[in-house]
Parts: sequence; C-alpha cells; structure tokens
Amino acid sequence: DRVLPDGNYWAVVNEVLGSQNIVFEVFQARFGATCEKWAAENGMTEGCPDDYMVDTTTHQVLTTMNVKWVSVAETAAPGKSYRVAYATLVKLVRGEKTTVPKGFSWTPFPFILRIRNGEVATIDQYWVP
Repeated sequence: DRVLPDGNYWAVVNEVLGSQNIVFEVFQARFGATCEKWAAENGMTEGCPDDYMVDTTTHQVLTTMNVKWVSVAETAAPGKSYRVAYATLVKLVRGEKTTVPKGFSWTPFPFILRIRNGEVATIDQYWVP
C-alpha cells in the first residue's frame, strides 16, 4: 500500500494471479560503491559479497503490469539476457508453453525492479550463482 522511493529493488516472483499480474516480493538492494558505503556505515566488516546486498528488513509485495518488456537471464550464460514481453514472463512463471529463444530455459532467478516516480520502470532478471 505504500509507494516505494525511487531506486533498485531485489524482487522474487511470489505468484501469478488469475488477472495476469505477477506478484513480486520486493526488498531494498544496494550495489557497487553504494553497497560498500552502506555496509561500512552499518558495521558490516565483510562488505558486500558479489558486489551487492539485499536488505531483507525492507519488505513489500508488489504487482505490476505497466511494463511491456522485461529481460530474462540465460541460465547457461551469465551476463546474457533476452528481452521478452511481460505476457511471456507470465507464461514462463506459470510453466505454460510460450515462444522463447532457441536453447533458453526458464530459471526463477530474482529480478531487479527499478522504481521511478513511484512506479515500476523496468524489470530485469538478475543471474545469480
């Protein structure tokens, strides 16, 4: 019910509603130098392993359909992603048959949601080891 401040958020697909909305479980995420600074300010001597940190104390559930295109990560090729329609993502999450690039297989990696002006601006899947 609250508007998220602009920024990047770690998001995990929770479920797909019958209305074709994906429900994301959203957490604050910090990356790179911003993450290292935050870790130091909070006494985290180990810093940010893998160059990011997910703050699970900031938690919210969010649905969205205003984004037409999303990126999905290629499981076998870290750093490689495909641009697909939001409707394709819904089908992938549901396990329904859909057209995907040759050799692509769905993996439920987390997503990075970019919030701008109180709305989801982009949805990009994040490959994690």
